[in-house]
Amino acid sequence: MSRILEKIHHVLIRLCFRPIRIFVFHHVSDMHDPLICAIEDWTQMDQFKRNILSLQKQYRFISLTRALKKLKYDWFRFGNYAVLTTDDGLSSVLELLPWLEERKIPLTMFVNSRYMECDVLKTVHLERLKEIAPDADIKNIAEKMYLSKDQVFALNSSFIEIGMHGHDHLNAQRITEGKFEEDFEVGKKILQSHPRYIKAYAYPWGKHTIESTTYMDKLGIVALAVKGGKNYVWKPCLNRECIDNISL
Repeated sequence: MSRILEKIHHVLIRLCFRPIRIFVFHHVSDMHDPLICAIEDWTQMDQFKRNILSLQKQYRFISLTRALKKLKYDWFRFGNYAVLTTDDGLSSVLELLPWLEERKIPLTMFVNSRYMECDVLKTVHLERLKEIAPDADIKNIAEKMYLSKDQVFALNSSFIEIGMHGHDHLNAQRITEGKFEEDFEVGKKILQSHPRYIKAYAYPWGKHTIESTTYMDKLGIVALAVKGGKNYVWKPCLNRECIDNISL
């Protein structure tokens, strides 16, 4: 009987609520720089704008904060809504912000607090550079790639929200629960004083665990992963969809 009731509930949810889609992107620029990112993490600027304009014909973009309220409190939802997010605190986003604001599209930026120092790169990026440019100046690349702490904290537009992406860019499925909590708390301490800070955490690599989500839920932090499925109602861990290097 419980399975039958579960199926009925599942059908009712989909009849009463249209899903809120949450998109995530990374590097956007006019030309791809292999020292900055792999091609799969990059979208050409004009293509990105065409993608967003295409989505804007289908969805009304709202802030993540508003989306969370709708997922929690809507009695029904027949409108099409979407949220735009970006990860890592990348400097290329600065060129996009005026255009997004002109289009009245809010943006939630999930920032790794470690990389605001602009002196280090993710391990996977260092490994890639060893193959394509072993003599590359790591600090110079980091300074080009990431927003500094001063730049991040200077972002105070009503169209921007700042969420957490971990202090370092760690895969929650490959570290202990204790290590996750330690890294999470460092990032939270640094970012929570930001004027546009929100209580949201996007998992690096999109990888989540039940234990880490439960830990954050107790602190009132909503988690976001890339795990398939759509967001009909509020859950402690919501889903995002990556739109890097595609044509919509």
